[in-house]
Amino acid sequence: MKRRSLNECFYVGKSELDISDFIDAKPIDLVMRFVKQQEWFLHRNNINELIADVPGRWGQHQLHIEWFESEETLDVSCNLDITFDKIQLSEVTMLTSLLNQDLWLGHFVACERTNTIKVRHKLMLRGAGGASPEQIEDVIEIVLGEAEQAFPTIYQVLNGPYAARDVVTFGMIQSHGHA
Repeated sequence: MKRRSLNECFYVGKSELDISDFIDAKPIDLVMRFVKQQEWFLHRNNINELIADVPGRWGQHQLHIEWFESEETLDVSCNLDITFDKIQLSEVTMLTSLLNQDLWLGHFVACERTNTIKVRHKLMLRGAGGASPEQIEDVIEIVLGEAEQAFPTIYQVLNGPYAARDVVTFGMIQSHGHA
């Protein structure tokens, strides 16, 4: 599924939105517009937080985004559609540590409370005067891309006969095209 850019969001029906709608918007509002444009199912918990169900290649991921006004920080995380057993916590912790070594942006976290794995990033915007539509699109694309790329590796460690050290090196190699 091709994702649409926020620049495509400027056109609603036959009328063009005013550029000030994007300049004056809170980053969470830009995220909401992007999520709606993608036609992802959206849950708006409160004015500064939203959750979107994002169809992925390997499952239904959950994108969680929260705007912290006082810190001018946008917290972006993607919960992967996979869980682990408590007895796997040590291996999952090793796995997230190894995955984090090669990440360009963000980090993987094993949540012991929910037995889930997520990839997170905080976008610091203090003094920047807000976020641009391109920044919002980029950070969402990167977080979702990291989740999609790591999913098969995580799955092999949790459900297969492989240890994290054995599979991470090969599982995170960038491939192009399909077999």
